[in-house]
Amino acid sequence: MKKLLLFAVACLWAMNTYAQSGDFMPGYFIDDAGNRIDCYIRNEDKLTNPTQLEYKLSAGGEKQTATIQQVQYFEITNTTSAYERHTVKIDKSSSNLRELSGRREPEFVEETLFLRVIIKGKASLYSYHTKSVEIKFFIKTEQQPIEQLINKKYLAENSSTAVQNQAYKQQLWAALPCSDFNLETFEKVRYSEAELRKVFIKYNECVTAGYVNFAQYKSKGEFNFGPRVGASIGRMRFSNYGKYATHIGNSINVSPQIGLDLAYVLPFNRGKSSLFFQPTFQQYRGEAEIRAFGRDVVIDATYNYITLPLGIRRDVYASGNSKLHLSFSGVQHVLLNNEEPIQFDVTMNAGSGFKFYEPSITFMFGAGYTFNNKYVVEAAYQTPRQMSSNGYWNVKLVNAFSLQVGVRLK
Repeated sequence: MKKLLLFAVACLWAMNTYAQSGDFMPGYFIDDAGNRIDCYIRNEDKLTNPTQLEYKLSAGGEKQTATIQQVQYFEITNTTSAYERHTVKIDKSSSNLRELSGRREPEFVEETLFLRVIIKGKASLYSYHTKSVEIKFFIKTEQQPIEQLINKKYLAENSSTAVQNQAYKQQLWAALPCSDFNLETFEKVRYSEAELRKVFIKYNECVTAGYVNFAQYKSKGEFNFGPRVGASIGRMRFSNYGKYATHIGNSINVSPQIGLDLAYVLPFNRGKSSLFFQPTFQQYRGEAEIRAFGRDVVIDATYNYITLPLGIRRDVYASGNSKLHLSFSGVQHVLLNNEEPIQFDVTMNAGSGFKFYEPSITFMFGAGYTFNNKYVVEAAYQTPRQMSSNGYWNVKLVNAFSLQVGVRLK
């Protein structure tokens, strides 16, 4: 099991590492001297703010790195990746109850950061988020310098009760004068990107100011599905719990399979990651010869079953309309012929009463290729799984490899 877990971690690490290669996209940055440099910038499309950027001066050029001290602004064309450098006072207070302070007022520290641009206009909205800092929003207008919109949770005096300092509502009311707004408008606004974005868009339209909404380039989640057909090759292993069998029987068989792939493409990382569910019907028929109870015995196995893989798929390389992917899933099994899936060619007291063994979740690792964003071929390996038992005999399916082809439909 430890080796299996290590292998799973290695697969996920590989998905994350290789998926980042080749992700340089057209964009530009403004250096510290105010010069615009058109280039190709690595688009990691992370949910956290960067501290530097990697770029190439040409598509095939050498990779270079620019630090926050060297760059005022950078943008990747037609994406949500637009960042401005600002020196700001930021309150990094957590909303975790165990980490709350008893201070209502923000506890500012001054830092120079790349803030993500959400709305750029007469009133601009920015955000900052890292693994250790919950998302914080900032406002900047033509009349006032950039400042954080305050939304701080703290402990009430002499109490363990958490209360909220929602000063951002008064900040918005003071900074965004518009005939369409009143104090009640801002009382209803939650501290979220979606709601704040609506406010800033409405304000810029109210004062007839042009603006850029970078959220328009945000990836959207989508569903797709398609049939899959293929075959698996596996070894059914028969063994005995006691001392009655002098030989372990093995039966190798190619089993047909047909299924349906259902996938949800996640709305980040440029659609490279997806969750999938792939119910698949499979049939296994095979024989094994063993030496048991002092005689030669032929065992016949017939399994009609459905596998239910649920997992994650990650594109690791893309070129035009073609791409390679890796996948990892947990698999549950449902036997359709639960009555006597195992038959012996001789009568034995210990040769009946087989029941399908409901296994713990097994794992499947796959690699596939998609052509023209439609046609798919995928190979997969599934870890050994116990299939049935009658108290005397133990039946496992091992070394299960499969090959499928399919069509992706919208």
